[in-house]
Amino acid sequence: MDFSRLIDQFQNTYYTQLMTFIAELAALIIGMLYVRKDKAGQFFIAYIAFDFCILLAGWYIKIDTSISRNFNSYFPNTSNTLVAYVELLVYFYFFSKILEGNKIKKILTGLTVLYSLILIVFITTKFGFITTRYDYITVIIGATEFLFLLVPCVYYFLQLFKTKSTLRLTEKPSFWIVTGIFFYCFISVPFYVIRRYLVNSYPELFGIIGATFFYIPFIVNILFLIKAFLCKKPLTI
Repeated sequence: MDFSRLIDQFQNTYYTQLMTFIAELAALIIGMLYVRKDKAGQFFIAYIAFDFCILLAGWYIKIDTSISRNFNSYFPNTSNTLVAYVELLVYFYFFSKILEGNKIKKILTGLTVLYSLILIVFITTKFGFITTRYDYITVIIGATEFLFLLVPCVYYFLQLFKTKSTLRLTEKPSFWIVTGIFFYCFISVPFYVIRRYLVNSYPELFGIIGATFFYIPFIVNILFLIKAFLCKKPLTI
């Protein structure tokens, strides 16, 4: 075991990876306290727990010197794709409960089927008939997930402005959840698109760029989820 590898990784990401660990642990604890009986809350808890386990597994792989360098690079790309799929399913379930109208629900179903097909092709072929750059394909799939999530976010905000409610926005758990998703996706999509260029052109800055445009938006998303949990209301309100 070489713990210096993990410390180097923390430093390279300006400790935002460690902050992610703390934020997800807090979200799990608060979620279990306040929303474990809410069906949407159960899905969110499962999603956070899955990502939390992937994070811990990644840390173990990093410090275990018996694990090959190739697997070290393969694991985050594959695990991120799986997390993205779980993330999409959980958020689309949530949106199906808060958005009104059959049209948007059909759109969500269509996007889910399309993303599932993309993932099946990825698992079976790695899109080797297009390119041999495995990491490039995983980045494109990740960006696609974020773009798909932006669709119901925009629809929610449009619906919000047309709907009267006795609750203030800050009292609505759904507002905090959707705002967190929107911020996370809106900031991360450009990063995913130009990630390869940044790695090749500015390798010395990639750590701080990744921390700013990937980890911090994700942490903000988790913090907004925590805020929604603390509203102590059904999450679909």
